[in-house]
Parts: sequence; structure tokens; C-alpha cells
Amino acid sequence: MQKHIPPDDVTLKEIALFESKLIDKDSAFYAAEIHNEMKAQYDTLKLFKFNPNLTGEDEFLQLGFSRKQLKNLSYYFKQKKSFKYKEDLKYLKGMHPEQFAKLEPYIDLPSRPQNSKGDKNLEFVQDFNLQDFDPNTVNAEMLASFGLSEKLIKTIENFRNKGGKFRKKEDFGKLYGISQDKYNELEPFIQIASNNKSEIIYKQVEINSADQNMLVESRLFTEKTAQFVIKYRNLLGGFFSKEQIKEVYSITPERYSKIEPYITLNPALVNKIKINFINEFELSRHPYISKEEAKKITSYRNHKGAFKDLNQLIEKKLISEDTYTKVKAYLEI
Repeated sequence: MQKHIPPDDVTLKEIALFESKLIDKDSAFYAAEIHNEMKAQYDTLKLFKFNPNLTGEDEFLQLGFSRKQLKNLSYYFKQKKSFKYKEDLKYLKGMHPEQFAKLEPYIDLPSRPQNSKGDKNLEFVQDFNLQDFDPNTVNAEMLASFGLSEKLIKTIENFRNKGGKFRKKEDFGKLYGISQDKYNELEPFIQIASNNKSEIIYKQVEINSADQNMLVESRLFTEKTAQFVIKYRNLLGGFFSKEQIKEVYSITPERYSKIEPYITLNPALVNKIKINFINEFELSRHPYISKEEAKKITSYRNHKGAFKDLNQLIEKKLISEDTYTKVKAYLEI
């Protein structure tokens, strides 16, 4: 009897292809088996709310995503693409309809409007270069980088030239020509300077221990930027230098120069990587180490034995000197 391969060992794409070629009752029987096992898998998982644009690999695995799907996600995120609506996730390459049906109630994104004219065949939507901005001072070039039309940019400039002021975030959403979806996308990044300077009180914050609420309450970060800070901090294992905060998505050099005096940093809170015990996958997740470098390091260790000195990484040409300079603070024997 032919061995039945469970879904964990078969890519979802292969399942769909298999089902499309069913020609007899036996094949139909095995297709039903696959469906039942997939349902059983999701019945045993403890699903939770997640935003696919901010979710880490470990969390995706807990949600039942396959390694193949993680690879597809990584590829598209590297192209600065992201999900805008819940329904966009079902166009992920390898996403099975039953899998999406189980996940949909937990996706922390809005549903696609019924009157949306967007191309539903697109797998992803463009993720514009969003960053904090004050609508009273932002220039036309930055507004264009957010995906605003020339006509809408002209409307904003005319409003300001006539003495108009955006006094609260909601005022920006009342502009003629801006959709509710676009406003919702930009709202977390809107920072309107107060006319009363005494009202702006920044709080000092320790960047390696602060949670999202503490980062937002410090007035140094918006809610969205605080999410980016924590996600990047978790990938790094913590910040060794304030300068690393400039590597966080949406933090510009100008913004960093304003918030830097209020940031404190305790390097003792950084999680170190035990180079002789970590596996290839976990090592490749570090922002400073490529998949190729992670493979070289673990392969050398498996064949030659444990590392005795971190300098071996350079001596054996397992990583570049630039990589070593950045990552050595995170490594230990």
C-alpha cells in the first residue's frame, strides 16, 4: 500500500496540483484524507490575532504556516511589499483555501471594501516608504513617496498656503480627495507639533526593556514605529548601541537626532547567541547574518567540531569582516 504523506511534508502548492489532477475514486479518497488532516491540524492549533506584516517566523509556524510559505513571505517582504486587506493573504503562493478560512478571523487587518476597485489578482500591494511626518510642514516629495496623487498633494499645499492648519490627526482625514483607507494607512505616522512647546514632554526610556506602551508613552515613537522597534529588537536580541535604532524601519536620521538624547541603553539585557549550539535556521534570522553565512557556520561546526574562538569565523572565511564587526557583540562560545 502506498504510504500516505501528511500535509506537513507536502507543500500546499503540491496539494492543490494533486487535487487538480484527480481522475479516480482512490485519488479522491486521498484528497479527502489531506483535507481532513489539514482540518485536524488547525483544530489542534491555538490560533491568535496577528498582523502578517509584523509577525515573526516563529509565530507564523505556530499559526500552521509551512516552511515553503515562510520562504515566499520572506521573498515578498524583501521587495517592500505587504498585505493591506485580510483577503490579500489568500493570494500568498501556497496558501490553501481551507487554511485561509481557518486563519481569516484572526488576521488583524481590515476586510477589503465591497466597492474596492483594486485588482484582486494581485498577490500583494505596494508598501510605500512610510515614516513619521507633520502634515503642516511635510514637503511634496515625501507626500509623493507615501503614494499620494499629484492632485491631492496640490490640495494640501493650497490649504497650507491659504493659512490652513492641521490641528489634529483627524483634520488630515477630512481632506477632499483622500480615501478612508489611505488615511488609516497614514494615521499612525502623523505627528503634529503643538504650538505650545510646554505641552511636549518627552520621557526618557530604556530601549532594551521598554514594552510598546512605554515606548509610545515616552512620546519618542508613534504606535506603529514602536511596533517596528520591538520587532527589530527581538530579531537582533537587543540593542548594543543607540546608533542601531537608525536601522529601524521608518526612523529617519532627522528623527533619530531628536529622540537620541532621551534614549538610554543597557547592553547587559542583550541576548547572546551561543555559536556552538544554535541551528542554521535560527542563526539566519539575525539581521546581520545571511542565510549563506549561517549555512557556512553551522556546516563548518558540524564537520570540524565546536568553535574555540570567535576569530575562527574570520580565519576560516565563514563571514565577511564587515559582518563580523557588526555581529561579534552578539556571539559567544
